[in-house]
Amino acid sequence: MTRAGTPSKSFDRRPGIRRLASALLQCLWFAMPVQLALGADSRSSADTDTSAAATGKNFEPRPIGEMYVVGTQDQFESLRNVIGRDRVGPINTHWLRLERFETESLLAASRSSRLDARCWIDLSVAGRASLYFADRASERFLVRELPLLNGLSELEKETLAQIVEMSIEALIDDATSGLSRANVQTLLLARSHQKLADSPQAASPMPVVTTTPGVRWQRIVGAYYQLESLSPQFPWVHAPGAEIGIARKSRPYKLGLALRVGYQLPEVYRAELAGLRLSALRLRSILAFDVALDTSAQDEGQPAPYFGLLLSIGAQLLTAQPVVGTVTGPTTVAPTTSLFVPTFGVGCRATQPMGSLAMSLGFLADVDLETVTYEVDRGGTRLVVAQSHSVRPSIVLEFGWL
Repeated sequence: MTRAGTPSKSFDRRPGIRRLASALLQCLWFAMPVQLALGADSRSSADTDTSAAATGKNFEPRPIGEMYVVGTQDQFESLRNVIGRDRVGPINTHWLRLERFETESLLAASRSSRLDARCWIDLSVAGRASLYFADRASERFLVRELPLLNGLSELEKETLAQIVEMSIEALIDDATSGLSRANVQTLLLARSHQKLADSPQAASPMPVVTTTPGVRWQRIVGAYYQLESLSPQFPWVHAPGAEIGIARKSRPYKLGLALRVGYQLPEVYRAELAGLRLSALRLRSILAFDVALDTSAQDEGQPAPYFGLLLSIGAQLLTAQPVVGTVTGPTTVAPTTSLFVPTFGVGCRATQPMGSLAMSLGFLADVDLETVTYEVDRGGTRLVVAQSHSVRPSIVLEFGWL
């Protein structure tokens, strides 16, 4: 190699300047290979970084993924052990087990701006795995379904891992991949209808509980048995009957209106001088307001117990007939043998649905708008045989068909 810096004629006239220039040229000559080497090293490092970024290797992971598993704890641990072994590239995944899959969570935007993708693995249905993927803004989605013929075996877990890996990469690498929000909403709605049609409750007579609009009408047909305290002389009388009506259900409330017709079975009271045989025909309307005590059971379509308040208004047609007492003699009932009495009542009840049937046990307090006194005329002498309570308490047992 020829050394740079050969002196020219101008440098001959100035030896000091010549030597200084020669030294500078030699420094530049030896520095050039170093600069070229450094530049090559810099380009090589940049190329290496670009290649690493493209291949997803040799750079620090960042938390950009969330994995949700709907299933048992064993299923959760098994999938995390398989899918978590470098199956989702550079994604640092955060795992969480859920009790149920909620479409609202899928459609809602991520609460963290660092999340690039989210995945739900739903194993709640035996023999099937449903997978749902959403991007950071919840604008693009992927939906997959995998039959689990042999349960969650090693082969099925490996297949699940491959589906998760490819789906997450597709959402991150291609902003146009997957389904739009409108498309995934239509798909989820169709799946919910199919799941409801395939459920065992669909074939039973039990009414289906819907969340939208959540209001429906229900017929009321039933029978009841009432045990009532009428007066000190008639401490307990029995009155069976029937009812018919309608109810408006709007979870967790139910408002019903029913018409009841009952018959008080004849009861006889005998005193020393005279006795009385008493029966009645009863007609009343009932306004009932019930509240469900277990709303979670209603959300799952299961029967839920109710507690309600009752308000009644009606009338009874009393029939009184004289009977002989322990001392014989002519007796007549005064003033009449029939009496029409308006009544008003309040009460409460507890109701337990049982499929298409419902059983209620309640307490009712009736108030007659006028006090009823039963008198007997015996030989010109008026004798008071019985007098009704001002408030007549009763226990009511109801059976209804929904």
